[in-house]
Amino acid sequence: MDRLWPAKVPVAKQRREKFRRQTPRAPTAQEWFGEAWSLLDGPDIRLSIKDIQRAVCEHFHVPHMYMESSRRNHAHYLPRAAAIYLCKNLTVQSCPAIGRMFGNRDHTTILSCVNSVEKMIALRHPIARDIELITIKLGAKHD
Repeated sequence: MDRLWPAKVPVAKQRREKFRRQTPRAPTAQEWFGEAWSLLDGPDIRLSIKDIQRAVCEHFHVPHMYMESSRRNHAHYLPRAAAIYLCKNLTVQSCPAIGRMFGNRDHTTILSCVNSVEKMIALRHPIARDIELITIKLGAKHD
């Protein structure tokens, strides 16, 4: 019986090693918090609302006053809607802050605009391609 016992020890070690390889190592507190903060930080490229407005105006060939205008016709609305949508998705600014930069609009107007642009994108409106091109121009990641 003494002869069999040492022969079984390596098999037990192999099982332990196999088990160790299968179970993932738990991250340390520093690793975990570092990952959590990186998720909360958002995109690496910090864009301002003014940068987005400038890029949208260049893309649509419209003056900056269209961004703050209260007019609702198509020529004014689409560039402004695209800019609001991009500001909401690419910056960490709140809806009231975005509204202040777009002619002192209410935060519900900003939310309504974002929702309407999302519907247009879902319906494959040409603005979806414009938004994609502007996002590439800005150098940011878009979902």
